[in-house]
Amino acid sequence: ANFVATFNEDVKKGTGNLLVKKVADDSTVGSLDVTSAMVSIANNVVTINPPVDMPSETELYIEVPATAFLDLYDNAFAGFTGKTTWNFTTADITPPTVNITSTSANYTNTPFTVTFTFSEDVKNFDLGDLTLVNATAGVFNKVNNSTYTALITPTTENTVSVSILADKVQDDSNSNNGNIASNVFSITYDVTKPTLAITTNTTNPTNVTSFVATFTFSEDMDDFDTSYFTVSNGTASNFVSISDAVYTAVITPAADGNLTINVAEDETEDHAGNGNTAASYTTLVDTVKPTVAITSSVSNPTNAPFTATITFSEDVLNFEMADITLANATASNFTATS
Repeated sequence: ANFVATFNEDVKKGTGNLLVKKVADDSTVGSLDVTSAMVSIANNVVTINPPVDMPSETELYIEVPATAFLDLYDNAFAGFTGKTTWNFTTADITPPTVNITSTSANYTNTPFTVTFTFSEDVKNFDLGDLTLVNATAGVFNKVNNSTYTALITPTTENTVSVSILADKVQDDSNSNNGNIASNVFSITYDVTKPTLAITTNTTNPTNVTSFVATFTFSEDMDDFDTSYFTVSNGTASNFVSISDAVYTAVITPAADGNLTINVAEDETEDHAGNGNTAASYTTLVDTVKPTVAITSSVSNPTNAPFTATITFSEDVLNFEMADITLANATASNFTATS
């Protein structure tokens, strides 16, 4: 805004600098040469247009040197110094800023509360001033004239954002300064339980002394280690986090028999707090060689072809006639009876 001084007669410019100072500490906030184009005179009215904005909401005063203005007969205006002659308080010209925050960060699986913190008191702020993406707002609460909260309810699984555009809210002053646009608060809404697949680098059944189990989740998890799963008839070691969704461990069987790796439901959580689905893996550990007995009902000695029965101590794979070693004989009519 301009400063205007009205004299009791027509005046013209002299020399010197007009000073604008703070009442609080007498520091100079502006100095303007009276001969500058920023100072104009129309008869007895002097208008001063400061080249820079004065500080907002600040008590100021102006000092005019005795040489600054002359009447048309070159009589100098006496000028004045000090805080009492020409003083005033500048208007509020600072727009309020606003920051949107929440105790929920990055991920959520529930509605959440956001807090709107303005840099100064504002008026007429309500839910209609919000810009929402993939969400609705409710439960609006005024904590004080500069702090407000609202409950944000996500619509579908995806990114949710909350913001306030510029000039949606005015500060609580006669200037009615509109707000500066807020930050955009974003969060991912996720209500789906992460699934888990347990795989290994061995077969079922297996006879290895150890094998690697891989735990693959459908999404990134907050945490996962050996404390989140059990191994029956075995132990786990050399646990490695490949990523936030993939982990490995070396499994060492304790004895022959079924070995089971089990992850119970809700043992761990994804970043939104959703517990995992249950998963398990079972393999038969068998490290004992099968024995074999060959018998026949034929008498010894014999004078005719005879049937031999070959009995293994457990089920076997790929046994065929070619595996039989014969001396002074041939074999035929090979049959698997079990």
